[in-house]
Amino acid sequence: MLFITSRMPTENTEPKLNPNFVFDLKNNSSSRSFFCCRRIKKGKHKEIGSKALLSEIKASGYRQILLYLHGFSNLPEDVFSATKELQTFCNQKTASGN
Repeated sequence: MLFITSRMPTENTEPKLNPNFVFDLKNNSSSRSFFCCRRIKKGKHKEIGSKALLSEIKASGYRQILLYLHGFSNLPEDVFSATKELQTFCNQKTASGN
């Protein structure tokens, strides 16, 4: 799953990309920066950068994508859970032809 966040990581490796992006859950203020990442599995994320994120979207072969914008003050794993639920719903609708 690809995602963009303004929540700061526990370790900022700027200007290099953060291969082990860990959300700083003690700091819920949004940053002026944003981070383009991939969720590998629960609790494991990798910063990939905007160019790689856009390249993956372009190479995916899909004509349309759904961007899920959530409210503020949400914990990352709660957002990922809601996103997975929405994706499952969309997949079911596609499979049924509706």
